[in-house]
Amino acid sequence: MEMISKAKWNDVKTDLMKAWSDLTHDELDLTGGNVQSVVTLLQKKFGMAREEAATKLMELAAMVEGDQSHKEEKATLAKH
Repeated sequence: MEMISKAKWNDVKTDLMKAWSDLTHDELDLTGGNVQSVVTLLQKKFGMAREEAATKLMELAAMVEGDQSHKEEKATLAKH
């Protein structure tokens, strides 16, 4: 069972709600960050194909990861 890390789950939820304004915090909280649950939610709510929903979710998660890496890099540089 693949999970989105707790460290980035809140950011991913925010981005999901920006991308699909009909998603609610409660719906996303029910998934608990489980990738398959989020994919299933996107499928059911928006009629997306499973592969499309999984791709969109992974793209958002990768963007969040990139943002966090960039923030960490800036923080490290600021210390030196």
